[in-house]
Amino acid sequence: MSTKRTYFRRTTPQQRRLLFEVWEATKDVEEACRQAHVGKSTFYYWKPRFEAGGYAALESFQSFAPKEPRQTPPEVVQQVIALRRQNPQLGKRSIADRLTQANGGVPVVSPNTVRRILQDTGLWETETETAEAPPPPSPPVVRYAERPGQTVNADLAFLPATHEAQAGLPAVSGSSGRLVIERPREEGREAS
Repeated sequence: MSTKRTYFRRTTPQQRRLLFEVWEATKDVEEACRQAHVGKSTFYYWKPRFEAGGYAALESFQSFAPKEPRQTPPEVVQQVIALRRQNPQLGKRSIADRLTQANGGVPVVSPNTVRRILQDTGLWETETETAEAPPPPSPPVVRYAERPGQTVNADLAFLPATHEAQAGLPAVSGSSGRLVIERPREEGREAS
């Protein structure tokens, strides 16, 4: 015996009519369901409507859409608007947090609902309205060697902004993974 349940799609008006015609003729629920290709629960779902309104009541079924969609209470909408007008710099999370604090820590409204309320009232600025030009790039720091023949490479080492040379620094250069260090020349001595 299979434990898998059979899925029945929504019934058509013709199926419902056939279901109750067979049931009236035979008074057998199982036979009526078999001929109409519906489950017993469908029969018992439609039976009160059939008894109340006959075959005309079987023509349409109730909508599955929510009857009363959830809406934010008007008092909360007014509090959101008032908070935004008092403090225009507050964002959606800050407003939602303040309302939660005022309600003893119980959330009243989500940040996205706050944004929707503010958009509906024209108090929410879109990103394109508030987008500012990016700040100009900071000028690069340029350092020069104190004497000819010296090289300063800020990528290799940290160099303080002020430096008093007590002794000559070696020249360092390198590329492609090869590091070359050249010793400073002593005065009066030529390189060999």
